[in-house]
Amino acid sequence: MVETPENTIIPRIRLNDEKNSIVECIEVLRALHGKRLVCRGQWQQQQVVVKLFLDKQRHDVHYLRELKGVETLLRRNIATPKILYSGKSKSLKKSVIILEYIENSVNAKQLWEKTCTSTDKIKVLRHLVMTLAKHHQEGLLQTDLHLANFLFANHQVYSLDGAGFKISSKPINKTQSWDNLGWLFAQIYPYYDELLTQVFADYCHIRQWLFSEKEQQKVFKIIHHNRRLRLEHFLKKTLRDCSEFVHLNHKHGFTIVNRDYYNKEIGVFLSNPNASLNHESCQFLKQGNTCTVWKVTIAGHDLVVKRYNIKNIWQGVNKSWRPHTRASISWQHAHRLRFYGIETPTPVALIEKNWGSWDRVSYFISVYQQGEALLDWMQYKQGHPEEINAMIAKIKTLFYRLYLAKISHGDMKATNFLVTADKLQLIDLDAVQQHRFEFCWQASIQRDWNRFLKNWQDFPQILEQLQA
Repeated sequence: MVETPENTIIPRIRLNDEKNSIVECIEVLRALHGKRLVCRGQWQQQQVVVKLFLDKQRHDVHYLRELKGVETLLRRNIATPKILYSGKSKSLKKSVIILEYIENSVNAKQLWEKTCTSTDKIKVLRHLVMTLAKHHQEGLLQTDLHLANFLFANHQVYSLDGAGFKISSKPINKTQSWDNLGWLFAQIYPYYDELLTQVFADYCHIRQWLFSEKEQQKVFKIIHHNRRLRLEHFLKKTLRDCSEFVHLNHKHGFTIVNRDYYNKEIGVFLSNPNASLNHESCQFLKQGNTCTVWKVTIAGHDLVVKRYNIKNIWQGVNKSWRPHTRASISWQHAHRLRFYGIETPTPVALIEKNWGSWDRVSYFISVYQQGEALLDWMQYKQGHPEEINAMIAKIKTLFYRLYLAKISHGDMKATNFLVTADKLQLIDLDAVQQHRFEFCWQASIQRDWNRFLKNWQDFPQILEQLQA
């Protein structure tokens, strides 16, 4: 049984074929609310992928666009899942396409995150670049280019989402090719840019274009520009209802919650988070004038609730003039850091409540991470030089990633670094900034580094290693 974005229960889909055959939906792979539902299903004793087009007015348009794209890919010898059925669903009166299910497959985003070494990542990039170059040579331009639209299996790369292609009878020109390549590369974190330079030459070779530093610089300008666009677009999504987030308006404000965590029990909790203070699992982490922090278990998820308090009417009046609450700032900065591959606990929800011109209360809710403050961890690990050396390498990597993203934290106390099982995470994001101007960026990051070094004045050996 599968629930669609329109809250229609679909245990099965009856097709409009000769046998009136039935597709059993097993798992939702992707849901675009009110537009499209993609499921893994069972049909004629085989696993399949089902694409159901839900738009009330334009479902046939979307269906035909997808069908044309997949058929063009197949005609031009681009690997893509084959069409097993296309037509109407007799039970739902909607258009549906059934595609072959590629066994033992993984999309490029998952594969990229799983690979650890630079050598393995170069291999993934080379396969992607070869596939994209083939698209362009065959006159195909992917307008919705993202890593999840490439499937790795059986020693080849399958291209997905036929509806996302613009189709031409001629090879794609250099300007459009650079823009498209730059959009693909913009999805790779900045600290892997050196790897991108290594595979750019591969693209030129496949297209039989002369490689030059000047052309490479053009592409990298496009990459940096596209990263900014992607970030701006993503941060806007974090404040509205979309495939990744649920936006709930209520009488005195609004709530935004990560869709992966949203269910009935979480919904009840979010309607009145203060009630969880009486929950048997509640554990206070901080009780201060400006904020209260507690841990609670809801619907099987260990969560940290950070409530930003208004101390008095004067502080309330001061805060009321500001366009963003501290909770919304933390919410967006958490997503900003994760966008750049910088570790911080997963943001789950943002709640803003406003009962008057000055009486604003906001909540930032994230996943609880079992771990220790960096200073405590370092003290405990005294006498284990190998582990300390590995941690210092992680610290330097973290600062390098912040540097490349032009992000300063603003409060580099060692207690704002959380050591989990295998990660070093940044917390307390109220003062985070991303800088546009070179002078502000360099000065702020240097202040961060100097403040961080002050944590280690009583640990001269660690201080020396950090400064090396």
